[in-house]
Amino acid sequence: MERNCFFDNFKVLLIFMTVFAHFIRMSGDFQRDSVGGFIYILAFSFIMQGWFFISGYFSKNVEKCRNTAVKTFLIPYFLFMPLMFIMRYALFGSAKLNLMIPSVALWFLLAMFVYRLAIKDLSRIRGLIPVSALLYFAVGYIPFLGKELALGRIFSFLIFYVAGFYFKWEYIEKIKKTPVVLAASILSLLLLFTFLVSYYRVFPSTIWYLKECNEVFGMDILVGTAVRLMIAAVSSAWLIVLVRFIPDRNYRFTSVGKYTLYIYLLHIPVRYLYEKFGYLAFNDYIELAAALVGTLIILWIFSRPMTAFVYENIMNFIYKTIIKCVTIFKDILFKVKK
Repeated sequence: MERNCFFDNFKVLLIFMTVFAHFIRMSGDFQRDSVGGFIYILAFSFIMQGWFFISGYFSKNVEKCRNTAVKTFLIPYFLFMPLMFIMRYALFGSAKLNLMIPSVALWFLLAMFVYRLAIKDLSRIRGLIPVSALLYFAVGYIPFLGKELALGRIFSFLIFYVAGFYFKWEYIEKIKKTPVVLAASILSLLLLFTFLVSYYRVFPSTIWYLKECNEVFGMDILVGTAVRLMIAAVSSAWLIVLVRFIPDRNYRFTSVGKYTLYIYLLHIPVRYLYEKFGYLAFNDYIELAAALVGTLIILWIFSRPMTAFVYENIMNFIYKTIIKCVTIFKDILFKVKK
C-alpha cells in the first residue's frame, strides 16, 4: 500500500514538535516568558490534538484497530512503565511506579489502546461527534476523571480522535483550497495568541494538558467552560492551518513519518538523560540550539529501519509469549473443570 505523503509530512512535524517541546521543558532554565516558552506553548496547542486526529483518520478499519490494540499500545505501556521507573530511579535516586498513573508521555499509549479497542462500538453511536464534544466539556467538572489511568485526557481528547475518524480526504482537499491570505491571517492570529499566553501568563501552561478538572485551577463553571472552548477553538484552528500548508509531496524527511511511534516511545529515556545532564547553564538561545540539535539527532537515529526491525521483533516475541501463556493457562483450567 502506497503511503500518503501529506500525512507522513504531518506526522514528521508533530513528532519534531513533540520531541523539541519535551527537550525545551527539560532545560534547567525553562521560563514561559521566553522564546523556549513560546515554542512550548505553541507545540502543545496542537501536537496531541494532531496525533489523535491522524490516529482517528487511520482507524476506519475498526476490526483491525481492535485486533491490534493490545499488541501495539497496551503491551508497550506495561513494558515501558517499569523500564522508565528503573531509569528514573537510576538517574535521580528516587521514583515511583504506579501503573494507574502513566508517566510522562506514556499516557498516549493508554489513550490509544482505549480508542482503538472501543472505536468499533463507539462508531455505532448516533451523533458520536456531539456526544464526544459534550464529554470534552463535562470532564472539566468531574474530579475523579483526572491523572489516574489518564481518564481526564482520554475523555478530553476523544473529540479529536472521533473527528479524525469521520474526516474524509475530500475535506482535506477543500481546506487546501483555502485562500493563502485567509490561512496566513489565521496563522498570524494564532502566533499572536501564543505570544500573549506565554509572555503574559494568561493561565497556567499545564491547562493545555487537559488532564485535570477545572477545580484544580480554581476556575468556576463559566470560566472553565470558556477556557476549554478557547483551547478547542485554538487547537482546531491550528489543525486547519496545518492541513492547509503542509505539502502533499515527498521530501527526504517524509519517510520519518513511517517511524513516529518508535521515535515517540524511544525518545522518552533520552528525555530523562537530557533532564539529568543536558542543562547547559548558558542562555535561552544556546539551550534552544542544543534542544534543536538533540531533536534532529533523535529523529534521525530512531527513524532508521533497523530501529523498527528490532522494536517490532521484540514486541512480536513478547506478544506471542503472552498468547502462548494464556493458551496454556486456558488449557489447564479446562482440564481442571473436566
